Amino acid sequence: MQLLASSEFDALVELQGILLSWPGIDARKPDYGAPPSAFAFIEALTWFSQTIRSGAWTYFEAVPLEKQTAMLGALRVLAPPEVTQMYKLGMEHWRDADTMKKLDCWVMDNESTCNAWLRALVQLHKNELIPMCEAS
Repeated sequence: MQLLASSEFDALVELQGILLSWPGIDARKPDYGAPPSAFAFIEALTWFSQTIRSGAWTYFEAVPLEKQTAMLGALRVLAPPEVTQMYKLGMEHWRDADTMKKLDCWVMDNESTCNAWLRALVQLHKNELIPMCEAS
């Protein structure tokens, strides 16, 4: 599947849409009922994108704590430590404007690194993701 090998940001967004179309997705479950790699990919791309568009506080304000907790667990297993630490910072301090400004700056300053991690995550777990894409 060529989409999984692309280095373009648009391919990440397209892949997210395909994964969210997977018949096994259950929006009522904190992790969508998806494999951890798919959940972490979907939710991290949402977090990064929403932070860049409108600030991290808008993500953490809107996402239920149960989903945030599931995401933190997935990141602890699948993400670089700094990504996990910054997500945890957002969870714990989303009402603190100064902390959120720092988190916003971190995401923007590390956008290419975060996107590279997402691409690496896709490559590492493509055997889980390809069947999901094919079933969508």
